[in-house]
Amino acid sequence: MISNSPFLVIKKYIRIYILIGISWIFIIDSFAQSENYKFTRIDINNGLSHNQINCILKDSRGFMWFGTLSGLNRYDGYNFKIFRNDSKDTTSLNDNYICRS
Repeated sequence: MISNSPFLVIKKYIRIYILIGISWIFIIDSFAQSENYKFTRIDINNGLSHNQINCILKDSRGFMWFGTLSGLNRYDGYNFKIFRNDSKDTTSLNDNYICRS
């Protein structure tokens, strides 16, 4: 007759915990994938000043800002407003090349 040694009892509980852990991973994973995301490609055909984007930021008002080789682009989800260097305007950007420093 095999006795229930502490080692066998611990081994049994370890198997149960592993099974529960794996089950939770599958349950959580199934909920995490239930959201649908929509991705839209934006480029110069949509109003972006240049297709090379050097940096991206989302501000507290929901605007997406894209730094490109040809200026700073503010995107509201529908339209772009482009900020560029204007040598006649001292309040404009210093350069059209925008990158994160």
